[in-house]
Amino acid sequence: MLLTSLNFVFLSLSPFHIDYSQKKEGTFQDYESIDALLDSCIINKRLEEMYVLEKILFGSNDDVIFHNFYSAVLDRMLIASRMRLTDPFKVETPVKNLVQINQGGKNVVVSCVGFGKRRPKDLLKNLQTSLEKSGFDGFFYYRIGGFPTPRGVELNFCATPYAFKIFMMEEAKNLGFENILWLDARLQALKNITPLFSIIEDNGGLFNLTHTMGRDKVFILAQKALFDLTQTEYQKNRALSTPVLGLKMNHPKIEKIIDGFYEACVLGTPFFSCYPEEIVLAALIQKHFSDAIFLNQKYPQIWEKLYLYSPNAKMDKKLAVFSKRKNFFFFGVSNEGIDRSFL
Repeated sequence: MLLTSLNFVFLSLSPFHIDYSQKKEGTFQDYESIDALLDSCIINKRLEEMYVLEKILFGSNDDVIFHNFYSAVLDRMLIASRMRLTDPFKVETPVKNLVQINQGGKNVVVSCVGFGKRRPKDLLKNLQTSLEKSGFDGFFYYRIGGFPTPRGVELNFCATPYAFKIFMMEEAKNLGFENILWLDARLQALKNITPLFSIIEDNGGLFNLTHTMGRDKVFILAQKALFDLTQTEYQKNRALSTPVLGLKMNHPKIEKIIDGFYEACVLGTPFFSCYPEEIVLAALIQKHFSDAIFLNQKYPQIWEKLYLYSPNAKMDKKLAVFSKRKNFFFFGVSNEGIDRSFL
């Protein structure tokens, strides 16, 4: 009874919801207003309330045990829901741009960063340069600050953790692209990535399997909300990793997945984990595209050499050289080394 009543309260309005008028394209004033709303800590307060309710469901009176289980989730939610849309120093304005890479073509890479030190804009320049050097022919679509609004409703969801990935891909679809590859901004291409688009074209998407989704990093509320949305149990779904994610946007099953993702954004609660967009997409893939091919099934050599992230600044240079020598597609610089390029 308790879980049902909690769902009634929190699934009716997302804890990440931003009460703002819907617009097809946000303005600088819109972004400033939303940043001010986020600065007011309304999202933080809602997350803290959810944390308290989760403790009730967890059924433990031991604060230490519960904190060890779930504090990492709350921390990640606070980081993910606070990607600044405008420059806090009021020097730069939000930018979106579509850049031709080499000879151009039908394929597009998308990525974005917010303002601030956590993901500086030079990461996108490094990514663009690496795509040019790799021999890739296509386009690169990116945003610095601001927020993608392909359906006109997304400003309400701008605090939903990592939802911008799907919104950016949907926005690229509106620009006329079908096969779209999302890349996290910390990644740099080490070789021509055109074969990855053949996988997207042939299979409807590029889905990368991971083994890191621990049960203690997903709220009970999220598990229940995911089941209500998809009738799947997240522990049984194939764990999806999205630093590299490809979608064939006009594929009927992908369209259903994206529509379902928007439904999850309205609910909000399915995103309560350390892997917000990943467990949501994994559940939606299982519901709408259960026969989807993951890389490890059909392309094990690509799966094993898709990307390598550096864990810290001391390892950046060594792992950049190693990943290049071992023929990885991408190298990901560490959080500590994001202001440097090693390639």
